[in-house]
Amino acid sequence: MEITTSNYANAVGIHDATVRRRLHDIPYRAGRGNSRCYPLPEALLTLKRAEVSNGAAHRLVEAATVPDDVLYVGADRVNTARRLIDILPTEAADRFRIAKTLFFVSVSRSKLCVPSVVGAMGTLSDLLILQTNVLQFCFEVQDELDIDSIAPAFALVNSGNINKEAA
Repeated sequence: MEITTSNYANAVGIHDATVRRRLHDIPYRAGRGNSRCYPLPEALLTLKRAEVSNGAAHRLVEAATVPDDVLYVGADRVNTARRLIDILPTEAADRFRIAKTLFFVSVSRSKLCVPSVVGAMGTLSDLLILQTNVLQFCFEVQDELDIDSIAPAFALVNSGNINKEAA
């Protein structure tokens, strides 16, 4: 998921210059016109505690655009995932624990529950926070999460790189 600087400014209620200062170290892609599109998880990590308490994280998730590929998040982003998990507001953290439990159950019941996936389950369950549907569920942008429809494929797509990096 991505957020533009103008969407960030509107969601948080700050000036564009402040947004650019906060996001200056985060890689971006060029959007329409002169806009910049930043990865949502990294943008969420720049919020102040008071902003999160005031609902800015929810508004950012709500304003973000969804990519075409919602399964692959990349094993290289595990540190971002873990940092994001550490700052989740209580309600979002509770919802994420539910998502992780359902993810584990779904993968374990799947035909795709193979040794390479099982060996990566700890990292995969952390990366799960970066998956579009899960992130939207955690911040209550979506009321329900159909984890069974994404869990096995998410695990398979993302486990290959985890095992290569561990080697």
